[in-house]
Amino acid sequence: FSEDGMNLWSVKNKRLEVVDSPVVGFLSSPENEEGYHAAIMFSKATGGNDDKLKGYFPPNCLFRVKEIREGGFAAPGDIWVKQKLIIVTATFRSPYPKRSET
Repeated sequence: FSEDGMNLWSVKNKRLEVVDSPVVGFLSSPENEEGYHAAIMFSKATGGNDDKLKGYFPPNCLFRVKEIREGGFAAPGDIWVKQKLIIVTATFRSPYPKRSET
C-alpha cells in the first residue's frame, strides 16, 4: 500500500504501480451452520505456487458488504491510505457432504 492506494506489480512496466480505486477488505469469522466464512489459505507448503501465504475464495462464494469506510484507513505498516475501504464478509459451503457421525 501507499498513501494513494494499493500497489500492484505491473508486468508490462516491471514496477509497482498505484491503483486509484476503493480497496476491499475481507472480514473472516469461524464456520457455522451457514457455512465457511474465511479464505482458504495456500502457500507452496500447502500446494500453492510460491512461499507467500495467499487466500482464495471458491466459485459461488457469497460476499456481503458489511461496512464502507470513507476518508481512508490504516493499512499494514501504519500507512494511511486515502481511499474508500469496503469491508465484506464471505459465505460458502463445502462441495463435499458432511460425514454423519455413527
